[in-house]
Amino acid sequence: AYGELFFKRAIGELPEMESSKAAAKRAAGLLSGQARRIVDVGCGAGHYYRSLRAAIGGEFQYLGVDATPLYVKLAREAFNSDRNASFMEGDIFSLPLEDRATDLVMCNNVLLHLPSIAKPLRELVRIAARKVLIRTLVSDKSYVVKDVAPDPVGDEFDEEGEPKNFHFLSIYSERYVERVIRSTGRVRAIGFERDVDFDSRKVADTGDLLKHAWDKTGV
Repeated sequence: AYGELFFKRAIGELPEMESSKAAAKRAAGLLSGQARRIVDVGCGAGHYYRSLRAAIGGEFQYLGVDATPLYVKLAREAFNSDRNASFMEGDIFSLPLEDRATDLVMCNNVLLHLPSIAKPLRELVRIAARKVLIRTLVSDKSYVVKDVAPDPVGDEFDEEGEPKNFHFLSIYSERYVERVIRSTGRVRAIGFERDVDFDSRKVADTGDLLKHAWDKTGV
């Protein structure tokens, strides 16, 4: 269901996702001169690329990387005639790219869903020649959060109290994120910016479109 939703966003049958528009606006401001290569880690079915094309204008080279084979397949279908875009399978814990492979690395709405982020952060920095743009949840403290799948009879947890089915929705402290990034020894400056470039009235549109999904976006 999510793959179909992302695909419809990518080809324009559904509106752009609010977070992809916000990320694309920032990415457009980070590209300069001849530095116009983007690697998008966690690209989904290409819906971020649609927003990037609208925000940046002109030509740029885009490589979308995702760990889900179905998403990569759908992205290739959505943009099969676009000579500036390509897509590949890849694991954020060990990205199949060389050091400094691209001018700008993007990673949006991915880190919060991972069991840990230290290695992924280092991988994002490793493949970037210039800049890295990350969209995730940060706070003054870190919280390991699990969005637990509801059970019709209330049987969500095993005998040890662990959830039987869940997604991570974790939040990390700015201090921790900065410490991990600086440990790479390759970063000159780090900045945190609150994301306000979205229409808050539309943040639940995924939930409206996937009414029966237990992990749909809500408010």
